[in-house]
Amino acid sequence: MALLDSDPTLHWRNANVDVHKVVVGPFDNNVFVVRCRRSGDAVLIDAANEHEQLLQLCKRLGVKR
Repeated sequence: MALLDSDPTLHWRNANVDVHKVVVGPFDNNVFVVRCRRSGDAVLIDAANEHEQLLQLCKRLGVKR
C-alpha cells in the first residue's frame, strides 16, 4: 500500500523510514509509529490509550509486525 505525502499522520520521512504521529487520550498523548519502508516492520512509541485507533492506523500503514 503506497502512502501519500498528504497523509495527515505522516510526521517525517526519509528513504528508509516513515514516522507517523497521532494524538490520543484525554491528555493528548503523542503516539508515534516508526515504520521501515522496505520491510513494513514498525515500532509503536508511547501508546497510552485508544488501542483500536492505533491498531487501525497500523493496518492502514501496512505494518507487518
